[in-house]
Amino acid sequence: MKQIILSDIHANIEALTSVLLAAEKEGEIAYCLGDIIGYGANPSECLDAMRHYSHLTVMGNHETAVLHPGMTAVFNPEARKSVFWTCDHIFGEDWDQIRTFPLTQIQGGIILVHSSLVEPDRWHYLQNDEDLEANLRLLKDGQVCFFGHTHIPGIYCLKDNRFLSLPIDKETELEPGARYLINVGSVGQPRDRNPRASYCVFDPDARTVVFRRVEYDFRTTQRKIIDADLPAVLASRLSSGT
Repeated sequence: MKQIILSDIHANIEALTSVLLAAEKEGEIAYCLGDIIGYGANPSECLDAMRHYSHLTVMGNHETAVLHPGMTAVFNPEARKSVFWTCDHIFGEDWDQIRTFPLTQIQGGIILVHSSLVEPDRWHYLQNDEDLEANLRLLKDGQVCFFGHTHIPGIYCLKDNRFLSLPIDKETELEPGARYLINVGSVGQPRDRNPRASYCVFDPDARTVVFRRVEYDFRTTQRKIIDADLPAVLASRLSSGT
């Protein structure tokens, strides 16, 4: 069966609901790559959905931050405020769920991580070719690693000792022997100037990957963020995907 891999929901239940409805036609929600919470106004609802739909979730930096609020010293003010707001709006079962998330996981022949294979507990952003290639070189030939954190979908490959960034506008067949890093983008707060929710469909038998984008009612999400007295920028950016 095809596997749905998603990341960075960020307490956006409207985006997540749209993704779940679209994804059920293609496969099963196999893995979530962290940051279910943070920024948005429905953290408990999103955690509950992932309890029911995701086979496995790895730890994101926002989950780590609610468990260890001291790490918010490195967050920007808007993210810091959302962490403390989230702490007041998640409950017993939510806390128990978050504590079970592993930092990285090897599952069915693929590697899952929120941010980076290099010091995954330091939450590095893989945004330049040098850092992406360094992570690729940690993989073995033929290995595939799925990640998130930057909110920007992408496929990166090391083939014949050469780094490649591949197009994401069509289905990609993963070649035997090549190493792949695949950023599945963000469900709840895209930052690639496309406001539609992003997720990835992986076929482990055919070894193919395709990205999907889904419209959702971001205006309702924006209104909830404002009504919760969360920072306004967390709402405004949803309409532009920045």
